[in-house]
Amino acid sequence: MSKDYQYRLTIDELAYLAGTRISVIEKIISLELISPWKKDPEIYFQSNIIPTVKRLLRLHNQLGVSWTSMGLVLDLMDRINDLEARVQG
Repeated sequence: MSKDYQYRLTIDELAYLAGTRISVIEKIISLELISPWKKDPEIYFQSNIIPTVKRLLRLHNQLGVSWTSMGLVLDLMDRINDLEARVQG
């Protein structure tokens, strides 16, 4: 068994492990907030994408960030993190 195989997840598995529905994962993919690792022909994801999906779900469910504005919010959060790192560094 290859190392890649051990860490790949189907969309069903990703949805289950992230605690959401497949339709939500499909929505996140369609908005290009996450990308599949591989398509052959089924879609696969690397297991390290789970924290990203959980972060997206928290922003949406707990803070009310709309899916369509999620990309902008993530970009702003990354910029804030970069600025904080510069100030501390």
